Amino acid sequence: QNCLFKIDPTLFAGISNLFELDLSFNILTSLVYRNKSSGDYESVFKHLPNLLVLFLANNLVTSLKSKSFSFQDNLVYLGLQNNLIHSIDLDCFDNLNLLETFNMNNNNAIIRLQNRNKMQKMLPSLTGLFLANHHTSELIDLFDFSNLKQLSLSYSSINAKTIVRIPFDSIETLHMRSVRLKMSSDEINEN
Repeated sequence: QNCLFKIDPTLFAGISNLFELDLSFNILTSLVYRNKSSGDYESVFKHLPNLLVLFLANNLVTSLKSKSFSFQDNLVYLGLQNNLIHSIDLDCFDNLNLLETFNMNNNNAIIRLQNRNKMQKMLPSLTGLFLANHHTSELIDLFDFSNLKQLSLSYSSINAKTIVRIPFDSIETLHMRSVRLKMSSDEINEN
């Protein structure tokens, strides 16, 4: 196992043609750093504009900040499974228009979503969404499922209304093992 806990922002300078990066099984906690001259947060991946695939599984990432993927316009796969993500600033998805697969399995403590109103038309190319072992319906409710082909919600707690929004006619692979549906007392009385 590696011991990478922090990424120096210059680490990837000069290798801008990198297409795939696997930083899984480290102890990374953040994907941004504070620029000393401006004081702003910037992506640790800012020197990797051609990145297509980014594996960040099995780290200790706790939040996705607005600049986390600000230079990854070409990213098609993002794997963040098995982290400790509890907060997501939805601005982090701004440049991910080509993202096809988003794996957030086993980040079951997401409690805060910032900039919720921005999510309406984000991630237009998303075809695979993996949210197994989630206990936050909020996150699932945000995605536009119109292009979705693969969806994993196994071992998750989700709002019953979310199920109605999933276009089952376009889904080709659906994993819903041991899903816990949450219903309000009004919804229970309606049934």
